[in-house]
Amino acid sequence: MQCADSRALLDAYLDGELSERERVTVREHLAGCADCSRELAALERASALAQEHLMHYEAPDVLKARIASAIAGERAGSSDTPPARATPRRWWRLVAAGVLIALASGSLTYAVMRARAPSHTMADVSYHFSNLWFAAQAENWPLAQFYSDEAHSHLRWAVRVIPKRKDRDGRDVDLDGILTAFEQTSLKDLDAAIKAKDKTRFTAAYKAQMENCMACHRAASKEFIRLHIPDHPETPIVDFTPPPQPAQ
Repeated sequence: MQCADSRALLDAYLDGELSERERVTVREHLAGCADCSRELAALERASALAQEHLMHYEAPDVLKARIASAIAGERAGSSDTPPARATPRRWWRLVAAGVLIALASGSLTYAVMRARAPSHTMADVSYHFSNLWFAAQAENWPLAQFYSDEAHSHLRWAVRVIPKRKDRDGRDVDLDGILTAFEQTSLKDLDAAIKAKDKTRFTAAYKAQMENCMACHRAASKEFIRLHIPDHPETPIVDFTPPPQPAQ
């Protein structure tokens, strides 16, 4: 199994959705692949973090009774039909009923955010940070503030998932400490420039933050990830020009 194949199955592996043969294949690959093992560990941490923010709802007794009655009716109507021969429509009704009974059984829990691989989170950071440049260059400061806040939020989430990395020599790289330092310096300067609506200050702060990002990459032995000022927005659908001012 290749790493790309393994990583595509990690979510299902973590959720227990693979066949026994697939689980064995993935498990054997993980035993010999440190990179994929770290990816799985990151997913496990992200899942645990997401569960810290679960929301709970109690279903009313009337709803519980109706769902129990509906499921009993489905079972009675399908008692003479072997499970393997059930029609797709009936199967989906049973799935829907199962979901509803989950809602009603004592309390409902669901994750606010689906745990995502760190590489996906950093792709989000790149998306927002790139768009930030064009919003500020157009002097659309509310939009710039939005993209700045989103980039910062995704950086913080990425660090919560993986607070430390190993460099190529096996030494710990304290990503949480690095981001905290950014928050007190370059990210703080960037936010201040946006709030001041100062394009010149913003440009300097943006470039300084990019340099700090590359310093972090070098510390984590990822010096091959080099950054530059974006030459086009990440999204073609957003109008970066400032909205028209309301008439006086």
